[in-house]
Amino acid sequence: SGSHSRKVLFAVLAATATGGMGGAVTPFIITPISEEGGFTPWLKALIASAMFIGMWVGSICGGFLCDAYGPGKIMLASQIGLVVGGTAPVLFLSAAISARILVGFSLVITFQAGNTYLAESVLTSKRGAYLSYLHMAIAGGGAASTALALWLRA
Repeated sequence: SGSHSRKVLFAVLAATATGGMGGAVTPFIITPISEEGGFTPWLKALIASAMFIGMWVGSICGGFLCDAYGPGKIMLASQIGLVVGGTAPVLFLSAAISARILVGFSLVITFQAGNTYLAESVLTSKRGAYLSYLHMAIAGGGAASTALALWLRA
């Protein structure tokens, strides 16, 4: 129904915006984490690329997980992964690399589950527009994260 598809749209938009934020924060955390942890240039580079390792693994697993458990449940679980991966380096600096891998994994799965959830829940006449909104939310989340980081830095 129209009401259900709008609820799914808003849930997916919120999830993908947070996913975009999780990805866009990387340039702003690398230097403080590296300085605080005394990381070598190699470890600093690993932190920068760790998210992409997670994204690669998430790309392989995301579709299978959505098929097995449903995109709504997987999207919720991936949001938990974004929160855990986003906060872990604050609590345990030694977890920075594995936390960024978890963020990348959760980020891609959020996007895959969001696409799948919308495709299953929206009338075909609105599907194209709704999927466009989803990708606008990803960019909006990234822009919001960048704006917040710049504001906090000022």
